[in-house]
Amino acid sequence: MKRKITQERVYNFLKQNIQEEKWISGMKLIEQDIADELSVSRTPVRQAMDQLVEEDYLVRLPNRGVYVRGKKMSRREFVERIQLLELLMSNYFFQIESKSMMVESDELYQHFEKIKRLLALRDFENLNKEIQRFISCLFSENRNQIILNLILSNYVKLSASRISDLKPIVFYEQVVRFFERMLPHLESYQWAMVRKELRIFLNNLVLEVVDRQL
Repeated sequence: MKRKITQERVYNFLKQNIQEEKWISGMKLIEQDIADELSVSRTPVRQAMDQLVEEDYLVRLPNRGVYVRGKKMSRREFVERIQLLELLMSNYFFQIESKSMMVESDELYQHFEKIKRLLALRDFENLNKEIQRFISCLFSENRNQIILNLILSNYVKLSASRISDLKPIVFYEQVVRFFERMLPHLESYQWAMVRKELRIFLNNLVLEVVDRQL
């Protein structure tokens, strides 16, 4: 009876972290780390993971371990979030241009170098955190914290989503490509080109989803 209660507690802990998106899609879960955190043996952790693999919350890859699949998102919700993200970010770039505001490009490049290294390592958990720091830095001149929070929350939802087998590596490669193409335009204050690169990036994400449904 005690063993069953322990396994149920571990199962609820894992599932809650996935559903609340504390653990992002593509994040690797280590049995021993979870067992240590919950002060249990590895057996109930393994059993709970097996159950969540069956329920499609986790995926077990041969010789690689267990990874978070992420929360399923409908194609419609995915596209709607893309559209909202474009609206919020484009509006911000218009504001910067109209008010001749400065952008800390040096700090953005520092974040970008870290992002490229983390992508090469396939360290999706820390990569996602560094991308959020990049976004916060990019929008640091925005005095409206609500707008920044909306942009970040939409990005987090998209990065944690699982739709049409859009793999985390594909999503992050698109993000990094956008940053790489955008930064030179941003540094030279070519805001029309910045907005153009934003549209290309978001359209490419939508196309990735559509292509996988054909």
